[in-house]
Order: sequence, then C-alpha cells, then structure tokens
Amino acid sequence: MKDKKYYKKLAVDAARISDNKKAENTVIYDVETKTGLFYYAIITEGISSPQINAIEEEISKKFKTEKNEFLLHRDGVFSEEWKVLDYGGLVIHIFDKEKRDFYGIDKIYSDCEKVSWKLKTKKTEEPKKIKSRRKTIR
Repeated sequence: MKDKKYYKKLAVDAARISDNKKAENTVIYDVETKTGLFYYAIITEGISSPQINAIEEEISKKFKTEKNEFLLHRDGVFSEEWKVLDYGGLVIHIFDKEKRDFYGIDKIYSDCEKVSWKLKTKKTEEPKKIKSRRKTIR
C-alpha cells in the first residue's frame, strides 16, 4: 500500500530528476494539511519550452521504468508554459518563470511545510600543507 512516506520519497526523486535537467527554484511542499487529495506538491521551473518538456518527459520516463509508477492525469499537454503531472499522492507543477509568478501557486502553499530534497555534501577539509622533505645537498 502506498502511504505518505512512499510519496515523500517519490517527491524527492522527482525533485532530483528535475534538478538533473537543470530545473530551477524547485520546492516540495507537504500539503496534506491543506488538501485531502494528495500528500506532496512540487513546483519547479524551466527557462524554455524545450526544457519544460524535457523535465516532464524525464520524470514520466524514470517513474515508469524505474519505479513502475504511472501518471493518473496530465494537464498542459499542449502548453509551452506549464505542465501538471498527477501521481495520486504527488502532484508536480512545471512552469516557466512568468506563469509561475502569474498563477502565484507558491502562495497557495505558503503555509505548508517545505521538504528538504537536496543531497547534503560533505565538507571537505582544507588541504594540509605538505612540508618539503627535500634534503639539501652541501
């Protein structure tokens, strides 16, 4: 049975797939308290129509082949400015910047908790200075 924990992992995977396609300003919202229809909403943006299509296609393809997860509904099929992918407990919004601002969808979820999805990078230590062990010849 698919539960909230499953959809959280799916949301994080979708955000990372989007990031690999150079999507910008990707945010995952925990919207369970706002709506009883789904657990998580992702909002991300592309800078061009081809990029928006590529993000949509990559998420759909990877979910289908790697997770056996299929779309329940898709909207914006003919739009070059926005797409919506519905996976049941997860809804993914892909916009260009102007449409994202125009619809103000982030404002709808502004009181919802944001989910961290970026991989944490290890802090690298400063390289230690290597003392020269050269012998001087006299």
